Amino acid sequence: MMVQKIFFWSLIVMCFVFVGSQSANSETITPVQELSFGTFALKNNSSRHLLRVARTGGITSDSEYIVMTTPTPGEYSLSGFTPSTSVTVTIPDTIITVGGGYFDVESFTPTPGLTTDSSGNATLRFGASLYSSGVGSNYSDGTFTGSINITVNY
Repeated sequence: MMVQKIFFWSLIVMCFVFVGSQSANSETITPVQELSFGTFALKNNSSRHLLRVARTGGITSDSEYIVMTTPTPGEYSLSGFTPSTSVTVTIPDTIITVGGGYFDVESFTPTPGLTTDSSGNATLRFGASLYSSGVGSNYSDGTFTGSINITVNY
């Protein structure tokens, strides 16, 4: 009989936000919901495996992931921006180190065509892809957090 250990993780990504401003408005960006890949187990780390949370909340994962709590997209409230203005959001890929391993967080999908309303407010939503390292080593059980940088230009 073959016994295989399954490791459990909860992965939450916290964000740091930078604003590139062209005016003297007092812009604020407030987290509504942090990006989270939920609680999951990875059956095998012998190759890179994908767990994806879409901006709309949909979830896609390779069969090596066992998802136990639902991942959630990131959501931020933007206020105090110039009214009726196009906003460009940039979120670079990042690596989250956990014990002896790491996860790649890639392919962020911020709200396309984001424009502030007549009051200078908007809601930014984004999803991302989480890839296991694929190096064959096991991860430790636990809750892992990391951070990403979000740049908002308008």
